[in-house]
Amino acid sequence: FLDALSFPLTVLYIVKKFQKQILKRLPLSKGGKKILNIVVIGATVKAEERTLVDTAYWEEIPAILTECDLALYMVGPEVSRTREVFRKSTKVPRDCRDQKRESEADGKDKSKTAKRAEKHVRFSTVEIRKFKSGSPSHALRKPVIKEVPPLVLPAHPTTFEDKPKSGKKTSGFSVVSLTKSTTGSFLRQRQREILPENTLIVGFNTGYGNFVESKDKRLLEEWMADLRYLSDKKFRCLFTCANDYADLVGEFKVQALVLGANFDMLPFPNPFESATHLSDPESTPQTPKWARANSFMYMICGHCASRRNNISILSKGSAIDVELEDSLGRVYKDGNITKKTRADERPRAASLKEKSRATAKATGKKKAAGLQSKPLPAIEDTPFRLKIRKLMVIAQLRTAAKKDDLPAYYIYQRLLKMALREWGIGCSLDPIVSRIRSKIEEFEKLKMAL
Repeated sequence: FLDALSFPLTVLYIVKKFQKQILKRLPLSKGGKKILNIVVIGATVKAEERTLVDTAYWEEIPAILTECDLALYMVGPEVSRTREVFRKSTKVPRDCRDQKRESEADGKDKSKTAKRAEKHVRFSTVEIRKFKSGSPSHALRKPVIKEVPPLVLPAHPTTFEDKPKSGKKTSGFSVVSLTKSTTGSFLRQRQREILPENTLIVGFNTGYGNFVESKDKRLLEEWMADLRYLSDKKFRCLFTCANDYADLVGEFKVQALVLGANFDMLPFPNPFESATHLSDPESTPQTPKWARANSFMYMICGHCASRRNNISILSKGSAIDVELEDSLGRVYKDGNITKKTRADERPRAASLKEKSRATAKATGKKKAAGLQSKPLPAIEDTPFRLKIRKLMVIAQLRTAAKKDDLPAYYIYQRLLKMALREWGIGCSLDPIVSRIRSKIEEFEKLKMAL
């Protein structure tokens, strides 16, 4: 059973590695607590269900992740039967109910408390019976002490099937259940509680990419509807593969070329892979044939619509000629996954600056061309606006002349020259303009003398 420990530790490793994306963005539930749903898809009787029923390895997850409540769902058509293995009870224990009743009774009238029945206060080894207040014999009788045998619990439950004498199962999860169903139908039935924001989908060794070796796509076709649903709803999905020459290559092709998935993590060696290594005697370096559960893993979330294609693209044998980048700063290009360095980022930043400069120059040229090609307005087109503008210039000139502000006077007379030239106004049209022109000539003479 040492290989079974690989399943929960892989999930725990990913949750801690991507805790900003998974844990810190969990929405609050109605009770004010954060809940993380772990949904294991493609579960089988011999693998995931057996590790859940025959071991307590999955309890390692709630033992480490104490900052939120956890719910574990195992879903798959190969599960033995649909059943709820464990659910944390929300009922108040009997002792707590008695204490709650006593606290409520303190605030009520004595007449109501006198009508209550006998109260029982339980301790770990003794039971003391109290008689109701006001009884004529309660002062004479002694409390009845009854010895209760101590409750012996196992130090560490070995399996979910181990039951204490009370008949109740124990678990660190709030819910543990097995469902015999497909992934899509299960998630559609639980749309209110299992959301993309509070759920991590996990598929252990699904094998839908093995068509690369077997040339049989029937398993892939069975998975496609569920994979598209998970991609469309933007569930964060973690997948593991048993080898890198068939399963990993096929699944990566399906995700990158058919589904157009966005990778939170590109294929990565699993530090918590299974210990058992299976090898075919006919395996050679050219045609390797081996398997080790959870050897490699990758994580996706959402998709890019421009990279979506039909499943028939896989039969063409097309290579993965797209460039992909994950949230860890790793890049897939030309069949290799490399870590992005600062040297790779500098040319990109320089190219972005060059592009921005080129666009700025282009827009500036367009604006200049538009201004030059735009015809000047005529007086008869907009008489009111032109008249107001002319009067404003004249008023500013008068103000500058009164204050002996030669620089301002010079600026405004230049504006008036431009206005007269654009509008085609002659001196004979306005006596005020003729007087201002004389002032301008005087100012220019004074400027030449200075």
